[in-house]
Amino acid sequence: MARVHRNPALALIASLFLACICSAALAQDQMGPHGQQDGTGPPVAVGTGLPSTEPSGEDGPGQPAVEPAALEGVEQPVVDLAVEEGTGLPSTEPVGEEGPGQPAVGPAALEGVEQPTYQIHDVRIGIPIAPPMLQIQPDQPLVVGEIRPVGGAVALDAPDDYGGAIALRWERSPDDPEQGGAVSGYWISYQARGEGCAPDQVAPSESEPAAQAPPGEPAATEEQWLLWQAVGAGETNLDFEEAKPGCDYRFQVEAVSYQVDLDGPTLLGIPLSQIVLRSPPVMTEFARAQADLLAEDDGLDPRPPARAIAQDKGWDAGGVLLISWDASPDDDYQSGDGFLGYDLLVTQDPEGFWSRATLIGAGEPGVYRPDAAPGEPAYSYELQGIDLQTPYYLRVVAISQPGHSASPVLGPVVPEAAWFDGELFFVVILGLILCALVLYYILMARRGKKAFIRKIAGLEAIDEAIGRATEMGRPILFVPGISDMDNVQTLAGLTLLGHVSKTIAEYDTKIDVPCCRSLVMTAGREVVKQAYLEAGRPDAFDENCVHYLTDDQFGYVAGVNGICVRDKPATCFFQGGFYAESLILAETGNSIGAIQIAGTAMTAQLPFFVAACDYTLIGEELFAASAYLSGDPKQLGSLKGQDMGKLLAMAVVGLGTLLATGGSVAARFGAGSTAERFFGWVMEWLYRVFA
Repeated sequence: MARVHRNPALALIASLFLACICSAALAQDQMGPHGQQDGTGPPVAVGTGLPSTEPSGEDGPGQPAVEPAALEGVEQPVVDLAVEEGTGLPSTEPVGEEGPGQPAVGPAALEGVEQPTYQIHDVRIGIPIAPPMLQIQPDQPLVVGEIRPVGGAVALDAPDDYGGAIALRWERSPDDPEQGGAVSGYWISYQARGEGCAPDQVAPSESEPAAQAPPGEPAATEEQWLLWQAVGAGETNLDFEEAKPGCDYRFQVEAVSYQVDLDGPTLLGIPLSQIVLRSPPVMTEFARAQADLLAEDDGLDPRPPARAIAQDKGWDAGGVLLISWDASPDDDYQSGDGFLGYDLLVTQDPEGFWSRATLIGAGEPGVYRPDAAPGEPAYSYELQGIDLQTPYYLRVVAISQPGHSASPVLGPVVPEAAWFDGELFFVVILGLILCALVLYYILMARRGKKAFIRKIAGLEAIDEAIGRATEMGRPILFVPGISDMDNVQTLAGLTLLGHVSKTIAEYDTKIDVPCCRSLVMTAGREVVKQAYLEAGRPDAFDENCVHYLTDDQFGYVAGVNGICVRDKPATCFFQGGFYAESLILAETGNSIGAIQIAGTAMTAQLPFFVAACDYTLIGEELFAASAYLSGDPKQLGSLKGQDMGKLLAMAVVGLGTLLATGGSVAARFGAGSTAERFFGWVMEWLYRVFA
């Protein structure tokens, strides 16, 4: 105690601690068994969470008349709450003679009490929906009851279609939010009648309860209501496009307010059950899905095409049907009298649903041929992307503003694949020309005729760079890129590694080849070993000169940079596929004063190599390096033949430019002239050959 008196701060803290303990004990004595303070709420029966039916005790309001010990072993009665309509709160009236009455709990009783917040969700379809959280306010009690339904709801077969669509229209509920109501949206459910019309019923899971029967109607048995769509408030129309022709459908539209799940949380000790705000359903009409567009002629429709032909397109890879037809007698697209064009319908069952393949306008370029010879169809269209070995039926429908009419059913037509695709005929010709050029130059190289190949500065500098490293007594670093063996740039880099390794073996210089891929490491070791054998120094080969670092991109870069800083190679080769690490590698090599020769076909990395390296092999120069360095007749002949093929392609591009210019000039002197048709035919031929 002497120490406490000598320390006033400790004495003050101890006093405050004792005061807090005493206050907590006093507050506990003044609280009811359910945490309610004296005089702030109705009496609550112990063990029920419900207001007590007994009057308050002498100790004051809010205290239980029966002590908890007196209830032990006594069966508690089940109390039914009467809910006052429109409030969601207990009624002030007694339940009946047989049951005890309930005390009034009005909005005033909610004052000063922290209200819970409940998540609004749609139990019927089992998924959360977007409305905001519902706040229970003291002066705005929950509303329990039905909201008014929609009005003027109809379901009609959608006109002028190919079947499968039903138009739903309704008027907004009077409780729609636009008029200050509580409607959250509308539910559209349906039933289907007819053989094969109703979809398969899916048993509801525990997390997704089954759809409830609408209020006021018996539960569906054989024909269950299927919830099809839920739309937001303010919507008045929707198209049901999943109907099958010949089936009858019944629809209902419900104005709903989303369900509030109050199961679990309590309000003033009174358990509240789930509250549903939903209007009775309306719209019990049955609509029949029909194919109106294929109905009989009513006398106002345009005349159908006089002749229509559907056949498999020959000499192709399959999957293409050729549809040709004569123009309708009412097809005068230049007069603008209301004729619109043609609908191509396709199906695999002529008695079932017809789907639209495409809509072709009257006189559409590329499909309509105004210069068609007599007896040839004026329209021709290729229907692509269909299944092989599958029968198809087609119809051509003439459309105008007054109506429409369809041709007879065409088919069945079965698309088949030919043994040779005629569209690739000119590709074969070009391939043969290119092969002939390569074989010719290989033969000339074997006979000793030298083909002109321009000098590549980076390849010419290889021997000089290796000699410099030999004189300085420092190693050579060769980086084959970070790509694997499936990249042609890696193969080209390893080819160049073979030539460099052979020269290094002759000069007795050390080489270091760090690899980012295990397969590249294995192939690189074999290439270097073969180079030492060809140089006559197999004993000087050390397989550890080609080693593996890591597959990680920047981990590999860090390892290579560490080799550069520690060993300070005199020459660095970067040959292969590179990405974002190109500039890091090149800058590190440049900082140690090494001669750097880079080569890659990655166009995005070439600027970095050009800026930081002494020599750079750009694009195809990397692939031509092996032929350039080896002097092999086969490689030289292949290289020369490919160059001639490129020259031929450049000539075709130039010819196409001239022809396009000539066609444009000819069109100015007269549309449809012979010169314009000639230029157009040549341009189309070139496009089909080289596209």
